[in-house]
Amino acid sequence: MLSSLRQNASGWIAKIFIGLLVISFAVWGVADVFHGGAESTVANIGDTEISAEQFQNEYRQEVNNFGRQFGQQLSAEQARQLGIDQRVLNRLITTAVLDQSANNLKLSVSEEAIADSIVDDPNFRGPTGDFSKLIFEQVLRQNGLSEPGYIALQKQATVRNQITQTIATIPVVPSSLLGAVNQYVNEKRSLRYFKLPIAKADALPEPASDSYQKFYDANKRTFTAPEYRKLSVLTLRPEDLAESIEVTDKELTDAFEDRKNTFGKAEQRTVQQISFKDAGAANEGFEKLKSGTDFLDLAKELGFTESDIDLGTITKAALADEKIAAAAFQVEEGKFSEPVVGSLNTVILRVTKIEPEVVKTFDDVKDELKKTLAREKAENELLDIQDNVEDTLASGATLQETADKLNITHTIFDAVDVRGNGRDGQKVADFPVAPGLLNSAFRSDIDVENDPLEVSGGGLLWFKVLDIMPEALKPFETVKDDVAKAWKEDEERKALLKLARSVVDRANKGETFADLAGEYSAEIKTSDPLKRNEDNSDLPRAAVLQAFALGENGVGSAAYSNEKARVVFQVHEIQAPEKQAAKDEEQTKQQLVQQFSSDFLSQYISGLRNDLGVSINRTTFDALVGGQYQHSR
Repeated sequence: MLSSLRQNASGWIAKIFIGLLVISFAVWGVADVFHGGAESTVANIGDTEISAEQFQNEYRQEVNNFGRQFGQQLSAEQARQLGIDQRVLNRLITTAVLDQSANNLKLSVSEEAIADSIVDDPNFRGPTGDFSKLIFEQVLRQNGLSEPGYIALQKQATVRNQITQTIATIPVVPSSLLGAVNQYVNEKRSLRYFKLPIAKADALPEPASDSYQKFYDANKRTFTAPEYRKLSVLTLRPEDLAESIEVTDKELTDAFEDRKNTFGKAEQRTVQQISFKDAGAANEGFEKLKSGTDFLDLAKELGFTESDIDLGTITKAALADEKIAAAAFQVEEGKFSEPVVGSLNTVILRVTKIEPEVVKTFDDVKDELKKTLAREKAENELLDIQDNVEDTLASGATLQETADKLNITHTIFDAVDVRGNGRDGQKVADFPVAPGLLNSAFRSDIDVENDPLEVSGGGLLWFKVLDIMPEALKPFETVKDDVAKAWKEDEERKALLKLARSVVDRANKGETFADLAGEYSAEIKTSDPLKRNEDNSDLPRAAVLQAFALGENGVGSAAYSNEKARVVFQVHEIQAPEKQAAKDEEQTKQQLVQQFSSDFLSQYISGLRNDLGVSINRTTFDALVGGQYQHSR
């Protein structure tokens, strides 16, 4: 086999997926046609099929990987929220697309090259540093691969990498582009500006008898109530259980003894440290300090900045070198130490501030400790109660019945929208803080069982949709006051815009900026030079962005979002950026290379997908991602 792997010599299994890792950052999203199909097939890419078994294996592995990171098994809903299903599907589709492209281009890799890559792989080397056939075979067995199967995978991965690396390689970034990016990012402009408040605009017209009705008819979306859902929510939180949990005096005293070091606060010191090349240099520096040389001046003399010598405010335990730590915590505040020979260097220390140790007694922490122990007990009990909840629900009990039986919290929320607001437009009081609850509730249907969700801060909740109230246009008579208010605000906006446009037009026709400001008794201010993406607290963001589309002395206006006023501004000065330093220019170049590489690869793969044709069996896909990890009931 491959000349016995070039005389018994392999690549780490992750190399198989290097090309896929590159692609995964370049290509997200499925924009293909979903349809029904054979249950054994998830997707068809040209003549290639992605089988249900293949997708299921990849999906299960990915879900398990994420589950290990989070420390718990993921539900189907959690996996969907993380986008695992789409990521796995895209990865498999991209792999199939590249494999077909390689076949069409008749690309291949020699067995000699594969054998060389296996021999050179450090993950298959033994204690002597040479390739180990034994380790190679062990790794393959652990991953359920045969030697021929692994070699086939390596060949496919290598060919895919040839394609992706060729497409994504950017030979050079033109200097003109670097200059243009520098100009865009670092050019600065200062603005002269003044405000036009609503009081300076023309008086608003009196509303006609049908003005409000017409405004209501033209802006029905504004006066449409969102969809609401009535939710039944059962909440299981450690703090709720902790209220009824007893903590004995012995448990408190034992816990205090075990955790004594965690109460209070260790002594902290703000320490500066000058390092010397040897003890002789340190002694010479010490003599200078004794003769009156300032500690910081000595550091600068030796080539250090103030930040170089600053160790920050630290505890004794934070200093790894025991000798240096001991010296640092013996020096008086404001004084410096004698030279200290540490394990790696010789130093002189100065302590600029001392924060004394804070020691707490049992009585000081008793109440806090009792709450902590009760919560810890509650967290342990929570798992048992969770099983009881699941068993009770499985027997057919409702959430209300389950809560009554197990004495845990249950709440009915009569109407909540997707943002967590009630009918009054305010946040619903005491609504659970649980990531994904609102999204899940608005994807669910009435009386559908849903996976439990984690509550922020610990705990679980179960929910069920009891009723759905579709969005509906509010009757005119019930929102007439809101319509009147909105009509007035709209008229004020129009009046301010009309005034500002007339001022800008007059400025463009030659009237001076000072004369225009004087006419409206407005104070002219001048901003500091601003970059395109910098903010100024006294200028709307839109004004700054607009200014970069105008030439010098160009005039424009923008609305304030937090007050009834517009700003009229003039581009006062344009400051061209200096040429970037070599280090910054190189960083810009690398960023452009990464962006171009990603774009080129994304476009190439998108083109291949379009040429080959990609279709997805929605029925099979939904069954696999919706049922495989459903919470059992």
